[in-house]
Amino acid sequence: MINKRRQDEMRAKLIMRAKSADVLPALKEDPTNPDLWYRLGLAYGDEKGIEEAIDTFSQGLVYNPFSSDLYFGRGRKYIGARQFWRAISDFTMTIRLDPTLWNHWYYRAVSYNLNGRPEEAVTDFRECLALTETEDWYPLVDWIFLTYVVDMGQMKKAR
Repeated sequence: MINKRRQDEMRAKLIMRAKSADVLPALKEDPTNPDLWYRLGLAYGDEKGIEEAIDTFSQGLVYNPFSSDLYFGRGRKYIGARQFWRAISDFTMTIRLDPTLWNHWYYRAVSYNLNGRPEEAVTDFRECLALTETEDWYPLVDWIFLTYVVDMGQMKKAR
């Protein structure tokens, strides 16, 4: 069953923007808060770059080793750094911690696809279909179709 409230929370995190000047004072007051580490990682990604963001998410994981959001945030930065195996590893951990969110599966599928592993990508994209409403299927079906045709040369499966 699709948990719409949780899905909406994660959608908000996907488009969230933060500024380190706003997050750092709060983090000083609550240094183990995973949400604040997530926000700081996003802020540093915009302000200082991918490596600083990865380091920040990693520091947050020291305090919160079971935070699926921190693995998710770091995994997205690993994609940007073209470190696909590290991204896949983080998204795998994210999925193990919270397998109910389609975008956990989606980002791992993208990582697999970009790393030349189309079979694994299709498997994860199909999992996304099971976790989303039909109105959200278009980009997933598009990825599956293109993966079958472009990456695997399998037009019959694509259809």
